[in-house]
Amino acid sequence: MTLLQCKKFKSHSGLELDFKIDCDYLSDSDIECIAKLIAKRTVFGHVYGIPRGGMRLEKALKPYHDDNVSTVLVADDVLTTGQSMEGVRVFFEEHGFDVIGWVIFARKKPPEWVNAVFILGGLVG
Repeated sequence: MTLLQCKKFKSHSGLELDFKIDCDYLSDSDIECIAKLIAKRTVFGHVYGIPRGGMRLEKALKPYHDDNVSTVLVADDVLTTGQSMEGVRVFFEEHGFDVIGWVIFARKKPPEWVNAVFILGGLVG
């Protein structure tokens, strides 16, 4: 298998898509490099990885947190609809935290509060 798989599959949000982005095929070194790039651009005190896809990125980002900052960084591997990230954002904001999001891949332009390392133009799927 590979990072990009040209086959139909159903996304976490229930959408039928033409190709899969499988970040399990990124090496630990790839994830650590991505975390370093994110940490150069974002100051955060806490990091929360969206279960399953964001867990490796959360682990790689933790060493870069700043105990003097209250902002929560919400991390995920692939953003399709943004529903998972939005639910987490609302939860943390209701508890008084500022929130910033980061994903490795966004299948479309992400919401204003979410940043993407890679945005897939018109290739939603």
